[in-house]
This record gives sequence, structure tokens and C-alpha cells, in this order.
Amino acid sequence: MICYKFYGFDAKGNNTNGYINCDSAVAAKKLLRKKGIYLYKSHSAEQEANGLLGKLRFLESIPISDKGNALWQLSMLLSSHVPINTALEHLSTSLKNPKLKRVFALIHKDVCNGMELSAAFAQHPCFGSTLPELMKCGETSGCLPVILQRFAQTMFYTSKLTDKVLSILAYPAFLASIILFFSTGLLIFIIPTMCDIFIQNGIELPALTRFLLNLSYAIKHYWHLVPLSIIGFFAFIKWRCQQQRCLRILSRIFFSIPLVGAVFHIGSILRFTKGLSLMLSGGTHLPEAILSVSRTVNNILMQDALTRVHAEICKGVSLTQALQKENQFPPLLTCMLATGEKSGNLEHSLRQATLIYEEQLESRIAIATALLEPVVMLMMGIIIGILVFALVLPMAKMVKFGG
Repeated sequence: MICYKFYGFDAKGNNTNGYINCDSAVAAKKLLRKKGIYLYKSHSAEQEANGLLGKLRFLESIPISDKGNALWQLSMLLSSHVPINTALEHLSTSLKNPKLKRVFALIHKDVCNGMELSAAFAQHPCFGSTLPELMKCGETSGCLPVILQRFAQTMFYTSKLTDKVLSILAYPAFLASIILFFSTGLLIFIIPTMCDIFIQNGIELPALTRFLLNLSYAIKHYWHLVPLSIIGFFAFIKWRCQQQRCLRILSRIFFSIPLVGAVFHIGSILRFTKGLSLMLSGGTHLPEAILSVSRTVNNILMQDALTRVHAEICKGVSLTQALQKENQFPPLLTCMLATGEKSGNLEHSLRQATLIYEEQLESRIAIATALLEPVVMLMMGIIIGILVFALVLPMAKMVKFGG
């Protein structure tokens, strides 16, 4: 079922609008005609979300912890049998984050107009695409509070992990910025002055010194091209990533990077195990759950693999056998899921796998961040060394010439 927002008028000529759930736009038009509403405009909630507000998603920068706290409160209210409208109205007035208050106020308004809760959440990109999919399952199975609570726990874990990584990266980033600042000052102010002295004394500048002198001139006179070049480079990468074939090639290269690729691959596995566990706990059948999870995994290689797994399951192949044919899923995961399938408790096995891979992810991130500081120091030392060496070479020539 698709949620459509319609605009029309009734038999008396009064304008009316609202939401209706149908399989297609044609079916929605026929159903509204039976109710005496003449349609002149309609679009799905997903299309509305992908409009102007959807293009300005970056403006909705709401902290993950705030969103998790809001979903946790909503799950507690619904568990206490508080009506959805009342719960949403309470959140729209009690939340501290003004952006989140505005979002819940809009969701409350949409629900009061007849929209399903999952469709109302789908209109706000700040919650992502996974949550509305899970909420649909929760609405169907009647376990919406449980799904909201578990999704909030996932958000809390993500927020905690992000804060941990940022705190570890703060010191290397500070050192890099300080060294970069002094290197830029040395390149722009010191090297040109010293080169003028060398030239006045008739010293021929080495190739490295001439290169840095030209680089200094370019930075001083064409500095505005640097941010434009960076923006153009990332725009080109983004444009190429929109092409599926190029995105797959770049993904293979990225995931083959030692340590970094492993971190993001484990993150994709966690998305798969958590999403599938939530789907199954919501009463979704396995094929539909696999298909829904494939749309939420931010890894095109795993998306392709899950699409093939879905096709195999539809043919009657077990989940474990289908996963074993793909190289995106480690043997440990397939072994645990095989045990879950045999015992009839696949959801429990997915939860246990989630705990294991959460520990692996934290250990890999700790190793990566621990290696980052010496790598940054080494790179900055090389840069400073090149700048100093470029000045020492002509100085040695000048001393020799003067001797």
C-alpha cells in the first residue's frame, strides 16, 4: 500500500485534502470518486519527501542522540497505551531540540489528517529510510513500541560510537591543523624571502626549491582556485558514483583498503543483522525482510548480494545456503544463522551475531584510530622536512660559494 496526499473538492465545491492508502494512483482516484471527492492533484508521500525539502536534507542536522531519545519516549508512551495522537502531541511540545519539535509537530498533523505513522515518518529524511520500513512492519504486527525501542537503542549505540571516535580523532586533528598552519606560513612567507636572498647572491636554486617557489606563487595569486578545485573534484566523484557501474568499482577499491575497508564492511554487516532482526521481530516474512534490508544497507556490493539472496530464497533455497554463495558475508555469520534456522530461532541468532560484530567493530575502530596519530605525525614530518630541505640545499651552496 502507498500513501497518497490528495487535493480535490467535494460535491458542494468545497476544497478538501488529506491522505489515502491505495495500491496505485488510479485506485486512489477511484476510491475518492466513490466518496464523492473529485481529484485535481495527488502525489505519494515519498514523492513529497523527495521534493524541495528532500533536496535540502543537509539542513536537518539533528543529533542522533536526540532522535534516539525521541523514539525512546514515543515507544514508552505507546507501551503505556497512550493514543498515538496524544503521544505525538506530547513530543511536539516537550522535546528540547527545536528542529525535532517541528518535525514531530508536522508528523502529528499528518497523523491527525489520516496518514499512517510510518508514512508520516517517511516524509522526514532525518529519520532515514530504515525506520519507516520497520514501522510499517510494526503497524501490521502490532509490536510498534518494541521496534521503536530497539531502533532507539541502535541510535544510542551509533551516537556513543561516533562520540568515541571523534574524541580519539580530536588530538591528531589538532596537531595536523597546527603543523599545516605553520607549513603554509613557511611556504608563503619564508621561502620566497629566502629565495630572493639566494638569487641576489647568484645562487642557482635547486629543482625542489624552484618547485616550492612556484607553488608559493600559485597559492598567493590563485588561492581561490584551491576550494573550487576541491569542490569540483568531489562533485565529479559524486557524479560518477551515481553511475552504478562506477560506484561498484569504487566500492571494491574502497573496501580493499586495509583496516579502513574492514571497518566499513563490518558496519554494513551490522546494518544487515540489526535490520533483519528488527524486521523478523515485527512479523515480516523472510523474503520481504531481506528485500527491505537490502534498501537500507549503505554498501552497493552488499545490496547486490542481498538482491541475489532474495531471489534464491524465493526459489526455495534456505537463507544460509543463499548467503554462503556470496563473499560479502563471513563464515562466522553464516554458521550462526545456520544454527538459528535449524533451531527455528533465527532472530535470536541475529541478535547474538550483532553483539559479536559490535565488539569487532569497536576493536577495529580502536586499532585504526590508534594508528592514525603516528601516521599523521609522519606525514606532517615529511612535509616539514621537505620544506626545510628545500632551504638547506641553496644555503649549503651559498656557504660553499662564499668559502
